[in-house]
Amino acid sequence: MNGEIKSWYSGLSEGKKQIFLAFVSHSLTVHGRTVRLDLAGEKQIAAFEGLNELHHQLSSQIAAIGLSRERYPDDVFWNVLDEKAGHYDISLALADSLKYAKSTSGW
Repeated sequence: MNGEIKSWYSGLSEGKKQIFLAFVSHSLTVHGRTVRLDLAGEKQIAAFEGLNELHHQLSSQIAAIGLSRERYPDDVFWNVLDEKAGHYDISLALADSLKYAKSTSGW
């Protein structure tokens, strides 16, 4: 995964991390629309399962940050996202969403 974005993310305040992760999640929904149109069969099912898993991880992390609850440390969280995306063959969608979120945030 993009080391530059990962380093940048680690320096953000908790509130900005939440916003960034929400933008990542938003961008992944757009990829879900292309999965519906561009893939079929087992590849489509795997991609939707992967997107669902990424949304689960992202929303959990966003909530934990906001509630100051125990959560994955940043490095571990990024590894989880990377591993899940790789397992479901959606690493390009995740990378694109991370780039989108960074460029959209304007920080």
